[in-house]
Amino acid sequence: MQAHSQADEKHSDMFLPFLAEHAAGAKQAPAIQAAKDSLAFNAMYRKGIALAQEKLAG
Repeated sequence: MQAHSQADEKHSDMFLPFLAEHAAGAKQAPAIQAAKDSLAFNAMYRKGIALAQEKLAG
């Protein structure tokens, strides 16, 4: 799990220059909202998987 977290951090760092260039000024707020939405969708997706796995185990 530690290696996966480190890889995720490195991958996210790769996008920082692009965010600084393309998500600045008036584009900053929509970019932040898109990131928040993405995290929320990911959480829903993972919860759905967990619920499905519980049904299979039962």
